[in-house]
Amino acid sequence: MARFVRAFGARVVSAGGSLVIVLVLAKFFGVEALGVFAVAHAFFVAGSLVATWGAGNALMKFVGADRVSAGTLCIVVFAIKRAVWVGGVLGAVLAASAPWLADRFDMAELSPILIGVAVSIPLMGLVRVLSGIYKGLGRADVGCLLDNGGVLLAMSLLALASVWQSGEFAITLAVSYGVATLAFLVFGLVGLLGYWKQLMAASAEGDAVRTGAQREDYKRYKSVAQDFLYVNCSSLLMHSGAFILAGLYLSKQDVGLLKAAQQVAVAVEFVQMVLNAIYPPKFARAWAKRNTAELRSLVHNCFVLGFWGAFPFYIVITLWPGEVLSLLDRGLAQGGGVLILVATGQMINVLTGPGAQLLGMTDYSRRMRNISIASYVLSFLVMTPLIDAFSVEGGAIALLLFIALPNVIALYYATKLVSIRVVPSFRDFWGITKRCVAINQGRT
Repeated sequence: MARFVRAFGARVVSAGGSLVIVLVLAKFFGVEALGVFAVAHAFFVAGSLVATWGAGNALMKFVGADRVSAGTLCIVVFAIKRAVWVGGVLGAVLAASAPWLADRFDMAELSPILIGVAVSIPLMGLVRVLSGIYKGLGRADVGCLLDNGGVLLAMSLLALASVWQSGEFAITLAVSYGVATLAFLVFGLVGLLGYWKQLMAASAEGDAVRTGAQREDYKRYKSVAQDFLYVNCSSLLMHSGAFILAGLYLSKQDVGLLKAAQQVAVAVEFVQMVLNAIYPPKFARAWAKRNTAELRSLVHNCFVLGFWGAFPFYIVITLWPGEVLSLLDRGLAQGGGVLILVATGQMINVLTGPGAQLLGMTDYSRRMRNISIASYVLSFLVMTPLIDAFSVEGGAIALLLFIALPNVIALYYATKLVSIRVVPSFRDFWGITKRCVAINQGRT
């Protein structure tokens, strides 16, 4: 319970950063600035995710199953080296193409921001690698803090400082990206000094590459990391590609509205995001032991906690969508329908349970890869026709598909392949709920 509370608090900070940066930009720089940020941040997310080469989720799985060994040291070193050189190449390409991209999107402020993004991509790639290690070690609180939202919170504070100093919007964001990611990288490295010493001691027991069993782990890691890379790349069609495409076809104001709706709707999935940082390593350990009863219990507990964490937020958003958006900026109040669509996608995600995480942490990560690629590509292909037909509401429908479709399919295959009923029966659901309430009452 204490671990969940710490992870919850870290996720509050992380998700708070995602909301605060939207609030700061909308309030002090206008909705158009929010639209420019949405496009720039799409490149940031895309570059940093590709730089990890799937290491974040793969390390959460492998470190969770075998925390300290010579094989784990080999895997960690390999992941760090690859994040550095892949992130460096991507950053260099983005920096060189920044003026052309600014002209293509008709956003003059975009060019200097992309320079800052280019510098921060290899740094954020390393931060995501460290986040996966922390989650595998059971330190989900630090892992959540190192996620994207924590960096955005630091950027928000820097942006506020710029407002007080009458700083320029574009230069402010460019500097904020680099400074925030560097600060979080140093923070993550310092926290792992003790763990690194344990790995170095374990490496004395044998060469991780030459020992047969460890060599197999190394090869299996590269295969799993590649699967997660494909999943990440396909998910980029939602996190980055959707907003890049929206930036080409919608006005800055509409892109800003879509970004604001996405960030606010995260509240529905917020608790599920915390659970996704805590439970997947437990899934991996239970699966490694072939303990089906323990795995089923973990999956059902994860579903129940996720549902009750999401349901109140979804009700508030669907009843008062305009009022919720107006908390960011009064000009967004007319976009209530957009917020309801995106929030509905998040609620469907919660109702499908941890099926996607279950596939990824068992022997079916490749199936999850194929599901993600097919679902995201299909959603991306229908986004342009939807925008042409329904404008910004069409973009929101596409986001709903991006969020919900892969999780619905993953639920079907997780139930079929892992032979566990991911969504508990009503009797089990209510029994777990009552036990959770009784435990909390006992603590108070």
